[in-house]
Amino acid sequence: MLPLKNMPSPNFNSRDGAVVSALVLHYTGMQSSQDALDILCDRQAQVSAHYVVDEDGTIYSLVDEADCAWHAGVSYWRGSKNINNISIGIEIVNPGHRLGYRRFPQVQMDTMAELCSGIIGRHAIKPVNVVGHSDVAPLRKIDPGELFDWKWLAGKGIGLWPVIRNQKSEIRSQESEIIVNLAEYGYEKPKNDEELSKTIAAFQRHFRPSNVNGVWDGKCLLRCLQWCSFPPPDGRMVARRSSVRGEGGRKVRASRKAVAGNARLGKPKGKCYRKYTACYTLASKGEKVR
Repeated sequence: MLPLKNMPSPNFNSRDGAVVSALVLHYTGMQSSQDALDILCDRQAQVSAHYVVDEDGTIYSLVDEADCAWHAGVSYWRGSKNINNISIGIEIVNPGHRLGYRRFPQVQMDTMAELCSGIIGRHAIKPVNVVGHSDVAPLRKIDPGELFDWKWLAGKGIGLWPVIRNQKSEIRSQESEIIVNLAEYGYEKPKNDEELSKTIAAFQRHFRPSNVNGVWDGKCLLRCLQWCSFPPPDGRMVARRSSVRGEGGRKVRASRKAVAGNARLGKPKGKCYRKYTACYTLASKGEKVR
């Protein structure tokens, strides 16, 4: 059991029977943990979170998990618009982009991973629903940002991370297809070019933090397609473009619908998915890709 420091916040309300199904991670965006705690516990501020994780690993408990904390604001994820009501919110102490954004100390990450594991176990939260504030509010927020180590966290069984072997993909998508890809993963459908660019940037901060430019490319597509419409086994899938050699050397082209069956195992069954056709194999298989 992790040691917690209780610092009750008055800023919460009942979930009214809603079931917790998401975990949302934020950074505090303030100079110190005390500054953040002062705001989160100020009735006039009307903001809060369930937990705050300091840079030295100290965990502050502000709102009971049974109650709804006010951390996500105007938000959306996988069809839900009241994210506060269905989520647990964790504020991770970091000055943020305005005040000297920096990497998250390992002791902070270790403690947070243990805290997240407990929350996920208590509420049976699916990996796809472990998200950042920028994922649920991409038009307003950019936290926890590109320096947050989602890959490391996924390695601890918390959230998802893509396993991509074809790093030089030249797949191209039409704008309408990009919107479908993002929406099927969980993001709210953007309504114009500006919203689309910000949503792509949010996806990149989470899954391709080395280049957050708001421009969709083949690497983004391969990461996104791994989880559209179906859950990956143990969160580890390899997305492929073109064909996989199956039994007898026959080419296999697998769709998202076919991937749950023989196509995912490299057997000669499956259907094409749109003009760019993506193929999937288990990460442990390592089939050749032509």
